[in-house]
Amino acid sequence: MKNKLGGIFTVAALSAAALPAFADSPLYQFSDGTAVLALCSASAQFNDNIYLTRDKDSDVILTLTPGLEIVKGGENSESSIKFTVKEDLVMYMSDDGNNYQATHAHFAYTYAGSRLNASLTAGFDMNENATSRDSGLARGEGELVRYYTYYARANGSYQMTEKVSVSSGLSWSGITYDNHKDSYNNRQTYAIPLGLYHKVITEKLRAGLSYEYRYTDLAANQAQKKAGTNPGIQQVHFFGVSAVGELDEKVSVDGRIGYTTSDYHRRTVGDEDESTLGFNIAANYKFPNDRTTARLALNRDFEIAGNGQDITSTGVALTLNHSIDTQWSANAGVNYRRDDYNNYDRCDDVYTLSVGANYQINDWVGVSGSYRFQWDDSDLDSMRYTNNIVTLSLNFRY
Repeated sequence: MKNKLGGIFTVAALSAAALPAFADSPLYQFSDGTAVLALCSASAQFNDNIYLTRDKDSDVILTLTPGLEIVKGGENSESSIKFTVKEDLVMYMSDDGNNYQATHAHFAYTYAGSRLNASLTAGFDMNENATSRDSGLARGEGELVRYYTYYARANGSYQMTEKVSVSSGLSWSGITYDNHKDSYNNRQTYAIPLGLYHKVITEKLRAGLSYEYRYTDLAANQAQKKAGTNPGIQQVHFFGVSAVGELDEKVSVDGRIGYTTSDYHRRTVGDEDESTLGFNIAANYKFPNDRTTARLALNRDFEIAGNGQDITSTGVALTLNHSIDTQWSANAGVNYRRDDYNNYDRCDDVYTLSVGANYQINDWVGVSGSYRFQWDDSDLDSMRYTNNIVTLSLNFRY
């Protein structure tokens, strides 16, 4: 089986490099401008701790991802549509019990009118991995967590006057677990954001008041069903101010800051009420050389781990991207996240460092390499780990 998958992987990787050399247009283009593009990526990854445990298990992971993309409209169009579907074929060289296939499908529609801007997005992903928030049971069993994520979002903003605009939306997302069903909780989340903005400082910067209501319904896992219990629901309210747009040609911002409350109603335990300063802020800066960009992201919010635990999560991330020339680019990043578990004594400090480089061979083919280091300094000894990942990738689209 490994030899067969390895052969498929090798042939596909060589084809990815060779086929685009003969392509000077999309795979197919309709008369109305709709383009169909072929996508493919092949990667080899060394991961020294695939289960994120103190006693490490390493492996080399080969991934082949063919796909298709349908695009209509573009930067100069009033509306645009993009639909992408991909299939991951993942092979573990040492433990073939982790081999899997995963489907990813995403749809996006955008409309930009004189007064109305709107977007509609939806998607579905199959996943198999371990995260720092996995329970000790799942991470210690030598088995990755398999789960499905899905979402649908509709957002819009309307320019009421030359200076004043309003925005609103509705989103739905969910997670369904395919294994570890005794310890993980499926859930669905609904959110409604509202905003009232006024142009300030520059014509391209809006600031104003914002509110969001978020509702998460957790389903009982198999162990809870046997015990006749249910984890309950969480309701989150955010009240604050927000800003989006450009301060000048070098600096842009998109974020909000305010007061956030969480009511986690556990049907068999009772309510857990929490409140905190909440924020989700991103600032982008373009250096004077026009080849280097920096992004600083800050966030603090209430989240729920896979096993239903309520978390107050705080994070900061800084990333740098540099264009060396028309073909070479490099990137680096540092990330810190603190997860405080609100209903029992656990706190995780997760540090991540990453560096990477990309080389665009031509308009269709690119290669990239990256290294990532992650360290979870948890209060619980069983949750502490370090993880090193080295990845080499080949990508093409035509």
